[in-house]
Amino acid sequence: PRDHPDIVDSFMQLLAQALKRKPDLFLAENCDVKALFQCGVLSLKFPEAPTVKAACAFFTELLPRCREVQPIGLVVHENGKLLLQATLEAIGGQAPRSLMDHFADILFALNKHCFTYLSIWLKEVMQQQNFPSSRLTQVQKETFSQQILRDRVNKRRCVYACVCIYVLHDLKACNPPLNIIRLETLQTMAFSAIYFLDNKGQVLISRNYRGNVAMLMIENFMPLLLSKEDNGSLSPILQQDDVYFLWIKYKNIYMVSTVKRNTNISLSFAFLYKVKQIFIEYFGDLEQESIQDNFILMYELLDEIMDFGYPQITETAILQEYITQEGYKLQQGAPRPPAAVTNAVSWRSEGIKYRKNELFMDVIESINFLSVNPHQYLPFCSKGGNANVVDFEDTKFHSCVRLSRFENERVISFIPPDKEFELMSYRVTNRVQPYLLVEANVQRYTHSRIEITAKVKGKFKERLTATDVAIIIPVPTDASSPKFSTTKGCIEWVPEDSVIIWSINSIQGGKEFMMKAHLGLPSVEAEEPEAKPPIRVKFKIQYLAASGLQVYFVFS
Repeated sequence: PRDHPDIVDSFMQLLAQALKRKPDLFLAENCDVKALFQCGVLSLKFPEAPTVKAACAFFTELLPRCREVQPIGLVVHENGKLLLQATLEAIGGQAPRSLMDHFADILFALNKHCFTYLSIWLKEVMQQQNFPSSRLTQVQKETFSQQILRDRVNKRRCVYACVCIYVLHDLKACNPPLNIIRLETLQTMAFSAIYFLDNKGQVLISRNYRGNVAMLMIENFMPLLLSKEDNGSLSPILQQDDVYFLWIKYKNIYMVSTVKRNTNISLSFAFLYKVKQIFIEYFGDLEQESIQDNFILMYELLDEIMDFGYPQITETAILQEYITQEGYKLQQGAPRPPAAVTNAVSWRSEGIKYRKNELFMDVIESINFLSVNPHQYLPFCSKGGNANVVDFEDTKFHSCVRLSRFENERVISFIPPDKEFELMSYRVTNRVQPYLLVEANVQRYTHSRIEITAKVKGKFKERLTATDVAIIIPVPTDASSPKFSTTKGCIEWVPEDSVIIWSINSIQGGKEFMMKAHLGLPSVEAEEPEAKPPIRVKFKIQYLAASGLQVYFVFS
């Protein structure tokens, strides 16, 4: 009865236990298996989550008995299409997202025990208009069907396909987080393979995802890279015939992916950097030795974070819950994937509680400023801190931020991960005001020497202090015999980089300091004049945001 979901819940649980312990009961003549099957299908449409979970458990136990219990097999073959329709309708938006894991159990059981019928039923139901959701295109339906039918061993991939369909139906926001990528976005990013090479171009480890590019194609990468580097036309995207190499370098390791179709470049490189971060968090660093010592674990991770060239789970905290490491070997057993893989908060595991909840928030800003003033004044910083409105550009949020609320109310609402993370990044391009003012005077004596006089002044309030100040001043590449003097700090000559570095521990607001440098020059000048790179300044000022951004309060 619809008015008593608790009774239906108990009945479904009873049937599931009977199937698990005594499936022969369904061979009895007075047992109407068809009526029980239809009752289970109707239970899947209940709004109460416990009832739906019990019905899913019933079908998860029923479907494996198709071959050993003949009445069950006949009923499933005759009415299995109704079960598939009810399941897909729930995935398409009629059920809450927290139940996707349970509906994926049904699809996985159908795929494993009724594969032939499932392929036919999927083709028929997916041809219906606006099914299972009016927001799905025919291409997205076909992609979903292929993902369900392709793997009959790994249930997590089936879960992932269900979550993608649900997210595509439910989300109205624009850019989805990397760890839950919509099917329509997946169509624009598909790696054929991924490689890890040493600095000589030798393959340390590789994974072929699609099979549409020969694995030996990677032999063309290093010669192509060296050729482009010699020509001065090196780029992060290299082409060989109809194959594209997307690559990044970390220390002595090249991470290279091959693609053979039009792809989303920004998303592809974001994924490569995410893979690098995952391996660093697992192994402490990513070097040739760590790859050789942990190649078994790396293969396991590569299988979980990408399937058929499409990104899947990229949250390290979630991966570490069911992909564990003991020394150089994986722990035995197959632990159940954590609920965070498929629930609405994929970046935070369930059940994390503390006696005292604390949130520490820092606003960290860096400044990029180039001065073309002939007097070489170099102001560093931007808008004053007392501004009421800050105009942000290129704003990016962590996947925990509720984008819809930010768009409507301009409030950053989020459920934080249980670790340090970057909540928001942004860029500000307003008119700048100086915080540190550097004035440099260069006096060059032909065939003799060069003298550099530099002054730095803190253009901020006296109660503030700039720390870890480093003023990097370029000098000629053929300079020699340096002599320095300074009123504060120390000066270091770095001949391999053709710079002198003036380091000052701290500069208080309003204070001014000076340095002088004398360097020898050769008696013969170069035929072509040297370029004049800018002076660079590095510093930190606590309790001051260049953009004027202030966090007034945080509430829960």
